[in-house]
Amino acid sequence: ARDVGMVLQTPARNLLPYATARQNIAFAQRLRAVSRSDRRAEAGDLLDSVGLGDHADRLAGVMSGGQQQRLALAVALAGRPAVLLADEPTSQLDRHTGDAVIALMLAARERHGTALVVVTHDHHVSDALDVEYAIHNGSLVAESWLASAAGQGQGPDEGGYSDGPAGTTTESTQDDPWAEPS
Repeated sequence: ARDVGMVLQTPARNLLPYATARQNIAFAQRLRAVSRSDRRAEAGDLLDSVGLGDHADRLAGVMSGGQQQRLALAVALAGRPAVLLADEPTSQLDRHTGDAVIALMLAARERHGTALVVVTHDHHVSDALDVEYAIHNGSLVAESWLASAAGQGQGPDEGGYSDGPAGTTTESTQDDPWAEPS
């Protein structure tokens, strides 16, 4: 758990609802050998970076969904994880705030070498990352197929692979790498 940070799609599951934003971050920092004053300063920086600096002493359980989502990311990054797993980290945020969250994740990658594994339906988010994969008919699709599918009009807007909540997929039979051999 020390090397993995996680942001769940339902951010309240990442947080201690009876604790303040600052206390949630302090709890995540507890395994790091850093002085109390450094942890407090870093907690303030993390809260500022997600736009919650003015809410450091507010209980997580009374924050809005978007505030909880941003706090969940700050908590996940507080332990300086080697890997950050993020499930729809911008789903409850407006574009501007979502961009700030993406920038924070990318900054963690640059500053601390944090590997990012992000699950999203938002192509704005996936475009900001280095490598993109998709699930097509229950199988992982390589990024090279994504590029060729998009070029053939098989992207998510054209129904080429699943982008819906129920996993509904409109298949294209043209050059489908997952088609059964005839």
